[in-house]
Amino acid sequence: MGERIRDFSVRHTILFCIAVEIAGLAALIIFGGIIVLALPEADYYIQMLLQETAAAALAWWMMKVCGMGDVVKKKGYGFASGLLAGMYFLVIGIYSLVVFLFLRLFTVAVYPASVSVRPWYLILPYVLCMMMVGVFEEFLFRGIIAGKLLRHFGATSRGVWKAVILSGVLFGCAHLINLRGSSVTGVLVQCAVTVMMGMAFTAVYFRSGCIWAPAFLHGFVDVAAGSLTGVFDTGTTIAGTVSAYTPIQLLGAIPYIIALLVILRPAMMAEVLALWNRREHIGPAGEEKREKAAGKTGREE
Repeated sequence: MGERIRDFSVRHTILFCIAVEIAGLAALIIFGGIIVLALPEADYYIQMLLQETAAAALAWWMMKVCGMGDVVKKKGYGFASGLLAGMYFLVIGIYSLVVFLFLRLFTVAVYPASVSVRPWYLILPYVLCMMMVGVFEEFLFRGIIAGKLLRHFGATSRGVWKAVILSGVLFGCAHLINLRGSSVTGVLVQCAVTVMMGMAFTAVYFRSGCIWAPAFLHGFVDVAAGSLTGVFDTGTTIAGTVSAYTPIQLLGAIPYIIALLVILRPAMMAEVLALWNRREHIGPAGEEKREKAAGKTGREE
C-alpha cells in the first residue's frame, strides 16, 4: 500500500495533498466525537488534548506511509535556526501573553472581576493542547503537504514560492472546518489570515529544515492567542472567539506577509535551495520529472 500511495503522491501531487488534508481533518473530527462520547464530563481542553494527540500520531503515520517518516528526525540548519527565522512568532506570542494577562490581572475595567483563574491542573492541559495543535498541523501541512509540493515543483526560487503559496492556501482552507460552530464572517476572516500564517510557517520550515521549529512556534502562538479562554473562566469558547472576528482582523495578516518576505528574501533563498538540494537531492527538476527520467533511462538500458 505504501508504494502505491507514494507513487500516487509523485504523479498527482496536488490531488494527493488535497486528499491528505481532507483525511487529516476527517480523522480529527472522528477522534473528537469518540473522545466526547467516551469522556463527556472531561474538561474541554482535556478532550481537545486527546483529540489533537491522536491526530498528531495519525499524521506521523501518514508521513511514514508516504515515505517521509524521517522528517521528524532531520535537523537541517537546526531548531535554533528555525526559531531565529521565525522570531516574529516568538515576539508576537510573548507580546500577546503579556498584554492579555496584564489587562486581565490589573485592569478590572476591561475584564469582569467575577472571572476567575482556572486551576493549574486545567491550565496545563490547555497549554499542552495548543502545543499539540502545532505538532499535528505542522506534521500535516508542512511535513507532508509542503514537503511534497517542494519535491513536485523543484528546489528553485520559483518552486519554493509555489510550494509556500499553495501549502498556505490549503492551510487556510482547512479552517473552514470551523463553520461547524462559528459564524461565516468570522471563519472567512480566520481563513484569510491563516493563509498568510501558513505561508510564513512553511517559510520557517524551508529555511530551517527542522519540522520542530515551526511546530513549536505554531503551538506557542496558539497558546498566547487563546490564553484568555485557557487561563481564565471567561465562559468564552474557541468557537465563540472565532465568531467575534470582523474584517478589521484582516490587518493581522500584514505582519505574516512581512515575516514571509524577510525569511525568503533573496539572500536567504540561496541557503534554502542549498539545504534542500543537499538534504533531499530534489534539484530544480522536481521529484516527478526525476522519476520519469530515471524510468526512461531504465527502459533504454
